[in-house]
Amino acid sequence: CRQRPGAMPECRHLRYLSPPPLGSKGSCVINESGEMIQIPAISVKAVDTTGAGDCFTGALACSLAEGNDLAVAMNFATKASAFSVMYPGAQLSYPTAYHLKTFHDH
Repeated sequence: CRQRPGAMPECRHLRYLSPPPLGSKGSCVINESGEMIQIPAISVKAVDTTGAGDCFTGALACSLAEGNDLAVAMNFATKASAFSVMYPGAQLSYPTAYHLKTFHDH
């Protein structure tokens, strides 16, 4: 995760949000403007869901720190957590930036 200069104010969302990943139902959150952002799940063959929520939260924080808006960050986090459940374990299943660039939604 590389922080874009001046991007930290975007992380203010983290005080207000704890978007629970809803597994096969995706995720949703109400942003500061009161709009609901709903991101559908990515369908993959899950091997192990251990750590998927932590992967989602870390990827969300990383994307926000890079200066992305909340919807973009939630899409990124959804993709990261979908990748993570395809492999066993927690931290070892978390994708790298390369993995996410080459991971195609199924």
